[in-house]
Amino acid sequence: MKNPVACTLALLIASAALAGGGPSVARPAGTTVNPFGATAAAPMTMPAVLSDLQRAGTTLTLVTGRNVIAGTVSGPTVTAIGSEPATSVVATTGGTQRRYTLLNPVRPGVVTPVRDIRLLPVAPVVLLPIQAPQPAPRPIAAPVTPAPAPVTPAPIVQPTPIVQPAPAPVQPAPIQPTPVQPTPAPVQPEPTPPAPEDPISICHRTGSDTNPYNLITVSRSALDAHAGHGDIIPAPEGGCPTTAGDATQPSPAPVQPAPAPGQPEPTPPGDGNDKVSICHKTGSDNNPYNLITVSRSALDAHSGHGDIIPAPAEGCPTGTKPGNGNGNGK
Repeated sequence: MKNPVACTLALLIASAALAGGGPSVARPAGTTVNPFGATAAAPMTMPAVLSDLQRAGTTLTLVTGRNVIAGTVSGPTVTAIGSEPATSVVATTGGTQRRYTLLNPVRPGVVTPVRDIRLLPVAPVVLLPIQAPQPAPRPIAAPVTPAPAPVTPAPIVQPTPIVQPAPAPVQPAPIQPTPVQPTPAPVQPEPTPPAPEDPISICHRTGSDTNPYNLITVSRSALDAHAGHGDIIPAPEGGCPTTAGDATQPSPAPVQPAPAPGQPEPTPPGDGNDKVSICHKTGSDNNPYNLITVSRSALDAHSGHGDIIPAPAEGCPTGTKPGNGNGNGK
């Protein structure tokens, strides 16, 4: 049974029944039966309250039902410690410990006057050494967990807003005028450059019996002027004939042109040995005239195509200067 008071009463009743119903057992006067097997001498006067034991000069210890010390009585009041109520008190005198049962348990933490704590009117139980009350177990202190350091939240860094540049206004593409291509001019064919003059050597008839021909070089464009008065075109490879009879291309008889109005009639030729020097027109830009000596009878053949008759005293000109057809080259 968990209630020590009820347990003690049951033992006492059982002991009385045994004592009355069985053979009488002689006990010393003033003793009682120890339910734990020990025999203790009972005092002549039973204490009624806790203060009676306190006046006897004994050491008083409150004990719980589990035989754990619940406090020490040292003054007019007592307070049970721990978490369980005190159900008995142990009085220590010298080396002897007696346990008295409390009529009413003392609750822990409640200040109770010693005179108000009543004892059960039964003889105390003398405790064996192994029955001595045990000190209250030291409470195991709960590990103190240090409070965590306050966590300071990191400041929230607001991202810097990215400022988007305003889009540049779209400029319309300039309208490029379509270039007007001028109509290409018709390609004018390049004028054909005049063919370079191809000079040719001819035997020019002088009209002299002793020197009938002179070897001269003229332009082919001037051949027409020489073809009509007995020139040998082209000059033979062996050279010009030295006599009139050697000519392979006889010249026709010269035709005397009628004098122009206002011009004096030409002097009739002599015997053919009267020589005169003239500037014979070649038709070449580089060598426009050749100085030749012809008979006066041949002057008519030279007066019609720009020869200078007679040749100037300073020599034939080096530039083109056509005659005026009157035979004087001026």
